[in-house]
Amino acid sequence: MNVFNQALQDDSTCDLDTPTTMSRLLLGVKIERNNESGEVTIKDCSRSSFYREVDSVAQDIFDTQGWRAGVLAVFNERYDRRLSRLTASILTETTTKNRARVVGALERDVERLTDRKDELLQKYNY
Repeated sequence: MNVFNQALQDDSTCDLDTPTTMSRLLLGVKIERNNESGEVTIKDCSRSSFYREVDSVAQDIFDTQGWRAGVLAVFNERYDRRLSRLTASILTETTTKNRARVVGALERDVERLTDRKDELLQKYNY
């Protein structure tokens, strides 16, 4: 079964159909099929304020392992990227000004991020 049909059958996805496209959204990953050409694209909203196509590594995961595995891979990459940014900020703060208030706030951000990730994974049965 192709990836688009898997997304159509996934009850966790949000329906974003328009007159020209059929689209589904799950955890910030959008799969879209053009009704006229039949072209299917998979996009990620986490890299900017608009949807960009997923990179070739993620596309390979979608192609070989399916819709849910691909969404999970993109989702994990997004949270790992955010976590590494927070970790770098904590390291920078501790090696420069070392303000306990700022370090504490960043550590709370890390905790909130991991809690939110766990909450979403549990909500969508991953």
